[in-house]
Amino acid sequence: MWYDGSKVLEKGSLFNFIVGGRGIGKSFFWKRYCLERFRDHGEQFIYLRRYKEELKGDKLKRLFNDLQAAGYFTENTIEIKGREIYFDKKVCGYIQALSTALIAKSDSFPNVETILFDEFLIETGTYHYLKNEVESLIGFYETVARNRPDVSVYLLSNAITVSNPYFAYFRIQLPMKGARIWRRGEVLLDMPRDDEFIEMRKKSRFHRLIEGTDYADYSIENNFLLDNDTFIEKKTSQSIPACNFLFNGAIIGMWLDNSNGIAYCSFDHDDHLYTYSMSTGAHTYNTILTGRIKPYHVRLLIDQYRAGCLRCENQKIKGIMMDYLGRAG
Repeated sequence: MWYDGSKVLEKGSLFNFIVGGRGIGKSFFWKRYCLERFRDHGEQFIYLRRYKEELKGDKLKRLFNDLQAAGYFTENTIEIKGREIYFDKKVCGYIQALSTALIAKSDSFPNVETILFDEFLIETGTYHYLKNEVESLIGFYETVARNRPDVSVYLLSNAITVSNPYFAYFRIQLPMKGARIWRRGEVLLDMPRDDEFIEMRKKSRFHRLIEGTDYADYSIENNFLLDNDTFIEKKTSQSIPACNFLFNGAIIGMWLDNSNGIAYCSFDHDDHLYTYSMSTGAHTYNTILTGRIKPYHVRLLIDQYRAGCLRCENQKIKGIMMDYLGRAG
């Protein structure tokens, strides 16, 4: 009934995205896997979060309590001292925040074989994705792996949204209907679903409380929480191209329909128009780099969003635009 990552391990991909319902045991399985690999093979791991604020307080001290409470490693001592994890007084792992990963570039992790990135998807709220976050993770991976071929990353999350920088960057698609795993090259998406677990949750008083809500679909059925159709709409035939925006390799055209006052964002674009680089990392030939002083078209994009007059043609575009507008607007 609980999550089992053996199917993921069989595939042997380098970057593995595990997206499943709340409480199915994703973190439990992969933490146990990391400790067992150290106990049996001496392989170390890195426990990664986005911000250093997520690694403060008692939550970090209780990181492995669930394993021992379930009867695992009861004869072993697991301690966290500073940013090091000890298993029977030997360093088995390290704790790192992606936001400060650049500082670790000079560090050496010769015995680390696994990076465990917990809660890699963000719900709407105070936190935002880091600037050029995916590239930051790739750079950190290269720092850890050096030239070793088999260092693997496991990125864990509840089903928040398909509109996120990771799915866009790696062009991740959802598994075919009835399937659990999608894979292309060294990138894998695991979306486990366990009917026995779902039925157990449905019998709870909590399910009776949230039954019929979007949160129930997310928490129990593993449907993406934020993927509603708000701001999703195809551009009209009256729309004309206004400019382009460049986001780390993705070019998005902004189209205007003067008859209804709506601006549409689409992968369709006119190369003859201005193209604005929306970050330093995206800047390239024949593009205009935006900054604190925003050009007319960038201000127009923000104003259209604030006025509720912005539409995106699909969830991927919406994810890219919402991430930018959440920081810029």
